[in-house]
Amino acid sequence: MKPYNRGQMRIVEAMIASIILITGIATTSYFSSVFTVKEGGDLEEDGRRVLHVLDNTDLISEVVENRGNWRSKLKNLLATLLPVDTYYSLTIFSELTGQPIGEAITNAEGQNLSSSLDAISLQQIITISVPAARIEERDLDVILAIDRSGSMSDIEPGDDYSKFYYAQEAAKAFVDQLNASRDRVGVVSFSGDDDQYSDDDAMLDSPLTGDFQSVKSTIENLTTWWRTNMGEAFVKANNEFIANNRTDVIQVVVLLSDGMANEPHFDEPPENHTSHSGDTPCPVAQEYARNESKEVSDRGVLIYTIGLGAETYRFDAELLEEIQTNGYYYAPSAEDLRDIYLAIAEDLLFEVRYDFIVITLTLVKAG
Repeated sequence: MKPYNRGQMRIVEAMIASIILITGIATTSYFSSVFTVKEGGDLEEDGRRVLHVLDNTDLISEVVENRGNWRSKLKNLLATLLPVDTYYSLTIFSELTGQPIGEAITNAEGQNLSSSLDAISLQQIITISVPAARIEERDLDVILAIDRSGSMSDIEPGDDYSKFYYAQEAAKAFVDQLNASRDRVGVVSFSGDDDQYSDDDAMLDSPLTGDFQSVKSTIENLTTWWRTNMGEAFVKANNEFIANNRTDVIQVVVLLSDGMANEPHFDEPPENHTSHSGDTPCPVAQEYARNESKEVSDRGVLIYTIGLGAETYRFDAELLEEIQTNGYYYAPSAEDLRDIYLAIAEDLLFEVRYDFIVITLTLVKAG
C-alpha cells in the first residue's frame, strides 16, 4: 500500500517528533529552574503558571489514562508552583464523555472555595490525542466504483494475474469488513464506448444492499470493456444515494481506476478526441469527472480514490487526487489493492474522536 503523500507525511512526523523532543527538554529545564515560588505571589499569575505547566507536560495524559500515581504527582506539582498560603481546587473535565476525570485535587477539603469573595478561577482547554481517543462504529452506505475498461485486463509487471482480477478480490475483501446488520454496499462499474456519450458507460450493477454475498457475486461477474468514463460513475453513484437514501449514515464512494479519463467527449470535434489516440487523457472527460464528483461531494458524500498502475501515475494521478475528499491511494502493483481497500475500510469503520480536557483551577489566599 502506497498512499500518494506518504513521503510528505514521514517528513511531517519527523518534524513533530523533533518538536516534541525539544519541547520536552525545554519544559523540564523550565520547570526545574524558573518556577521558584515566592510568598504572597499574585493569584492570577500563580494560576496561569500552573495551567501553563500542565499544558506542557505529560501529566494530564497520565490523569486521563489513570496511569501511575498521578494524584500524588499533581499534588506535588501544585505544592511546588503555588505559595504555601494558597488554597487550591483543581478539577479535570472531559468534553467527550461529559464527565469529570477523577475527584478534584485540593488542599482545602470540605471547603467551597468558589463561594469565597477572594477566589479566582481560571480555565485551560487541552487537546488529548491518544489516551482519551474513543473509537465508535459508524453506519455506512458505500458504493464501490470499479473501472472495467479494457486496460484492466492487462497484467502489471511483476503480478501473476490481471489488474481486474486483483481489483475484484480486493473489492470483495472490502465488503467482508462491513457489518450486514447496519451497513449497505453497492457496486457501480464504468468503462466507455465509441459513442460521444452513452448511459452504458457506467452501470449500477448492484444497488445498496445488506446482502453482501449477492454483492460479491456481482463483483465476480463483472467483465472489462474499452475506455474509461469516471464522471458517469459518479452520476450513477449519486443517483443511487438519492434513490435509496438513509438518514444518519455515512455515504461513501470508493473509486478505482487504472488509467486516464477518456470518455465522454460530447460534441467536441473528432480532431480533438484525444481519447482516440490512446496515449493522452481527454480534457473534456476529465472536466466531466471533476464536475460530477463535486456534485457527489457537495451532498456530503465521502470520496476515496485509488490509482492503479503506471498509466494512472503518468496521466490521472492529479485528477484522482483532486476529486477525492478523504484520501487518494496509488497502487503501482495490482497486488497492493487488497491492503489499500482494507486500509480504507478501517478508516471508515472507526471514527477516532479526540477529547478536549477542561481544567478548572480555583485559588484562594489562606487566612
